[in-house]
Amino acid sequence: MIRIIALGVFFMVSTFPDLESGQGVVLPIWDLPELSVYLNAQIEENWFSRGSAFWGYGLWFLNVIAHFFTLLLLNTLLGEYLTRSVGRYKGNGWKTFGHGLAYLIGIPVLIVYCLATMLSIPFGLLLLATYLISIWLGDCLAALLLCHLLNSRNERSWSFWTIVLLSLGIVITIDLLVFFPVLGILIYIVILAFTYGVFFSLVRQTYPNINPLNK
Repeated sequence: MIRIIALGVFFMVSTFPDLESGQGVVLPIWDLPELSVYLNAQIEENWFSRGSAFWGYGLWFLNVIAHFFTLLLLNTLLGEYLTRSVGRYKGNGWKTFGHGLAYLIGIPVLIVYCLATMLSIPFGLLLLATYLISIWLGDCLAALLLCHLLNSRNERSWSFWTIVLLSLGIVITIDLLVFFPVLGILIYIVILAFTYGVFFSLVRQTYPNINPLNK
Protein backbone atom coordinates (compact mmCIF):
# COMPACT_ATOMS: atom_id res chain seq x y z
CA MET A 1 0.00 0.00 0.00
CA ILE A 2 2.82 2.42 0.86
CA ARG A 3 4.52 1.78 -2.48
CA ILE A 4 1.26 2.52 -4.37
CA ILE A 5 0.73 5.80 -2.50
CA ALA A 6 4.35 6.79 -3.07
CA LEU A 7 4.03 6.04 -6.78
CA GLY A 8 0.86 8.14 -7.06
CA VAL A 9 2.42 11.10 -5.29
CA PHE A 10 5.57 10.81 -7.40
CA PHE A 11 3.54 10.96 -10.62
CA MET A 12 1.31 13.78 -9.40
CA VAL A 13 4.31 15.95 -8.61
CA SER A 14 4.93 16.31 -12.35
CA THR A 15 1.43 17.69 -13.04
CA PHE A 16 0.24 21.04 -11.70
CA PRO A 17 -3.01 22.95 -12.39
CA ASP A 18 -3.08 25.92 -14.74
CA LEU A 19 -4.57 28.55 -12.44
CA GLU A 20 -5.79 30.80 -15.30
CA SER A 21 -7.50 28.33 -17.64
CA GLY A 22 -8.45 25.74 -15.05
CA GLN A 23 -7.01 23.02 -17.26
CA GLY A 24 -4.20 20.65 -16.43
CA VAL A 25 -0.77 21.25 -17.91
CA VAL A 26 2.17 18.92 -17.60
CA LEU A 27 5.22 20.64 -16.15
CA PRO A 28 7.99 18.10 -15.54
CA ILE A 29 10.12 18.75 -12.47
CA TRP A 30 13.32 18.96 -14.50
CA ASP A 31 11.81 21.78 -16.64
CA LEU A 32 10.90 24.08 -13.70
CA PRO A 33 14.06 26.25 -13.95
CA GLU A 34 13.17 27.03 -17.59
CA LEU A 35 9.63 28.23 -16.84
CA SER A 36 8.66 31.87 -16.79
CA VAL A 37 8.90 33.80 -13.54
CA TYR A 38 5.13 34.20 -13.48
CA LEU A 39 4.40 30.47 -13.59
CA ASN A 40 7.12 29.72 -11.07
CA ALA A 41 5.63 32.26 -8.68
CA GLN A 42 2.19 30.64 -8.93
CA ILE A 43 3.60 27.13 -8.49
CA GLU A 44 5.59 28.17 -5.44
CA GLU A 45 2.39 29.48 -3.86
CA ASN A 46 0.81 26.05 -4.17
CA TRP A 47 1.57 24.01 -1.05
CA PHE A 48 0.96 20.74 -2.80
CA SER A 49 3.43 21.48 -5.56
CA ARG A 50 6.08 22.34 -3.00
CA GLY A 51 5.51 19.38 -0.76
CA SER A 52 4.51 16.57 -3.10
CA ALA A 53 8.07 15.66 -4.05
CA PHE A 54 9.04 15.54 -0.38
CA TRP A 55 6.10 13.29 0.49
CA GLY A 56 6.73 11.05 -2.51
CA TYR A 57 10.34 10.38 -1.57
CA GLY A 58 9.42 10.27 2.12
CA LEU A 59 6.86 7.52 1.56
CA TRP A 60 9.34 5.61 -0.57
CA PHE A 61 11.89 5.84 2.25
CA LEU A 62 9.30 4.59 4.77
CA ASN A 63 8.53 1.72 2.41
CA VAL A 64 12.21 0.71 2.36
CA ILE A 65 12.48 0.96 6.16
CA ALA A 66 9.32 -1.13 6.61
CA HIS A 67 10.68 -3.82 4.31
CA PHE A 68 14.03 -3.79 6.13
CA PHE A 69 12.41 -4.53 9.48
CA THR A 70 10.12 -7.10 7.85
CA LEU A 71 13.14 -8.90 6.37
CA LEU A 72 14.88 -8.68 9.74
CA LEU A 73 11.90 -10.35 11.43
CA LEU A 74 11.40 -13.00 8.75
CA ASN A 75 15.08 -13.93 8.65
CA THR A 76 15.08 -14.20 12.44
CA LEU A 77 12.05 -16.50 12.43
CA LEU A 78 12.68 -18.49 9.23
CA GLY A 79 16.39 -18.07 8.54
CA GLU A 80 17.55 -21.28 10.20
CA TYR A 81 14.71 -23.28 8.66
CA LEU A 82 15.39 -21.92 5.17
CA THR A 83 19.12 -22.60 5.53
CA ARG A 84 18.42 -26.26 6.31
CA SER A 85 15.61 -26.83 3.83
CA VAL A 86 16.55 -25.00 0.60
CA GLY A 87 19.59 -27.20 0.07
CA ARG A 88 17.34 -30.26 -0.15
CA TYR A 89 14.71 -28.60 -2.32
CA LYS A 90 13.61 -30.68 -5.28
CA GLY A 91 10.67 -29.50 -7.32
CA ASN A 92 9.32 -28.99 -10.80
CA GLY A 93 9.19 -25.34 -11.80
CA TRP A 94 5.80 -25.39 -13.54
CA LYS A 95 4.26 -27.59 -10.86
CA THR A 96 5.57 -25.27 -8.18
CA PHE A 97 4.20 -22.26 -10.05
CA GLY A 98 0.82 -24.00 -10.36
CA HIS A 99 0.63 -24.64 -6.63
CA GLY A 100 1.44 -21.02 -5.87
CA LEU A 101 -1.06 -19.75 -8.42
CA ALA A 102 -3.72 -22.05 -6.96
CA TYR A 103 -3.07 -20.44 -3.58
CA LEU A 104 -3.33 -16.90 -4.97
CA ILE A 105 -6.60 -17.66 -6.80
CA GLY A 106 -8.16 -20.31 -4.59
CA ILE A 107 -7.93 -18.52 -1.26
CA PRO A 108 -9.90 -15.42 -2.43
CA VAL A 109 -12.63 -17.74 -3.75
CA LEU A 110 -12.74 -19.47 -0.36
CA ILE A 111 -12.85 -16.08 1.39
CA VAL A 112 -15.82 -14.95 -0.72
CA TYR A 113 -17.62 -18.22 0.02
CA CYS A 114 -17.00 -17.89 3.76
CA LEU A 115 -18.16 -14.27 3.85
CA ALA A 116 -21.28 -15.18 1.87
CA THR A 117 -22.09 -17.84 4.46
CA MET A 118 -23.24 -16.14 7.65
CA LEU A 119 -21.89 -18.87 9.94
CA SER A 120 -18.40 -18.66 8.38
CA ILE A 121 -17.91 -14.88 8.56
CA PRO A 122 -15.38 -14.96 11.45
CA PHE A 123 -13.32 -17.60 9.66
CA GLY A 124 -13.60 -15.65 6.41
CA LEU A 125 -12.34 -12.45 8.05
CA LEU A 126 -9.44 -14.32 9.65
CA LEU A 127 -8.60 -15.92 6.32
CA LEU A 128 -8.82 -12.53 4.59
CA ALA A 129 -6.42 -10.94 7.08
CA THR A 130 -3.98 -13.84 6.73
CA TYR A 131 -4.15 -13.68 2.95
CA LEU A 132 -3.54 -9.93 2.80
CA ILE A 133 -0.56 -10.27 5.13
CA SER A 134 0.86 -13.04 2.95
CA ILE A 135 0.50 -10.83 -0.14
CA TRP A 136 2.28 -7.95 1.59
CA LEU A 137 5.07 -10.26 2.77
CA GLY A 138 5.39 -11.94 -0.62
CA ASP A 139 8.26 -9.88 -2.00
CA CYS A 140 10.20 -10.14 1.27
CA LEU A 141 9.74 -13.91 1.39
CA ALA A 142 10.73 -14.18 -2.28
CA ALA A 143 13.94 -12.24 -1.64
CA LEU A 144 14.82 -14.36 1.40
CA LEU A 145 14.18 -17.61 -0.46
CA LEU A 146 16.37 -16.50 -3.36
CA CYS A 147 19.22 -15.40 -1.09
CA HIS A 148 19.15 -18.60 0.97
CA LEU A 149 18.95 -20.68 -2.21
CA LEU A 150 21.98 -18.92 -3.73
CA ASN A 151 23.82 -19.20 -0.43
CA SER A 152 23.18 -22.94 -0.31
CA ARG A 153 23.68 -23.85 -3.97
CA ASN A 154 26.92 -21.87 -4.32
CA GLU A 155 28.21 -23.17 -0.97
CA ARG A 156 28.68 -19.69 0.42
CA SER A 157 28.61 -18.68 4.07
CA TRP A 158 26.75 -15.39 4.05
CA SER A 159 26.11 -13.86 7.44
CA PHE A 160 22.69 -12.98 8.82
CA TRP A 161 23.10 -9.30 7.93
CA THR A 162 24.45 -10.04 4.47
CA ILE A 163 21.33 -12.04 3.66
CA VAL A 164 19.08 -9.29 5.04
CA LEU A 165 20.80 -6.53 3.04
CA LEU A 166 20.92 -8.56 -0.18
CA SER A 167 17.25 -9.40 0.29
CA LEU A 168 16.47 -5.71 0.76
CA GLY A 169 18.15 -4.95 -2.57
CA ILE A 170 16.04 -7.63 -4.26
CA VAL A 171 12.87 -6.25 -2.66
CA ILE A 172 13.67 -2.74 -3.92
CA THR A 173 14.19 -4.18 -7.41
CA ILE A 174 10.83 -5.94 -7.22
CA ASP A 175 9.17 -2.70 -6.09
CA LEU A 176 10.65 -0.87 -9.08
CA LEU A 177 9.28 -3.55 -11.41
CA VAL A 178 5.82 -3.20 -9.85
CA PHE A 179 5.81 0.48 -10.85
CA PHE A 180 5.07 -0.52 -14.46
CA PRO A 181 1.26 -0.18 -14.86
CA VAL A 182 0.16 -3.62 -16.12
CA LEU A 183 3.36 -5.57 -16.66
CA GLY A 184 4.47 -4.83 -13.09
CA ILE A 185 1.35 -6.43 -11.61
CA LEU A 186 1.79 -9.52 -13.79
CA ILE A 187 5.44 -9.80 -12.75
CA TYR A 188 4.46 -9.49 -9.09
CA ILE A 189 1.82 -12.23 -9.46
CA VAL A 190 4.39 -14.54 -11.08
CA ILE A 191 6.88 -13.81 -8.28
CA LEU A 192 4.26 -14.51 -5.61
CA ALA A 193 3.16 -17.72 -7.31
CA PHE A 194 6.70 -19.09 -7.49
CA THR A 195 7.47 -17.88 -3.97
CA TYR A 196 4.56 -19.57 -2.23
CA GLY A 197 4.81 -22.60 -4.49
CA VAL A 198 8.43 -23.10 -3.42
CA PHE A 199 7.66 -22.33 0.22
CA PHE A 200 4.82 -24.84 0.40
CA SER A 201 7.01 -27.42 -1.35
CA LEU A 202 9.71 -26.87 1.27
CA VAL A 203 7.19 -27.36 4.05
CA ARG A 204 5.89 -30.58 2.47
CA GLN A 205 9.41 -31.94 1.95
CA THR A 206 10.47 -31.04 5.48
CA TYR A 207 7.29 -32.34 7.13
CA PRO A 208 5.98 -35.06 4.77
CA ASN A 209 3.47 -36.32 7.34
CA ILE A 210 1.36 -33.17 6.99
CA ASN A 211 0.96 -33.69 3.23
CA PRO A 212 -2.46 -35.29 2.69
CA LEU A 213 -1.41 -36.48 -0.78
CA ASN A 214 0.99 -38.95 0.80
CA LYS A 215 -1.77 -40.78 2.62
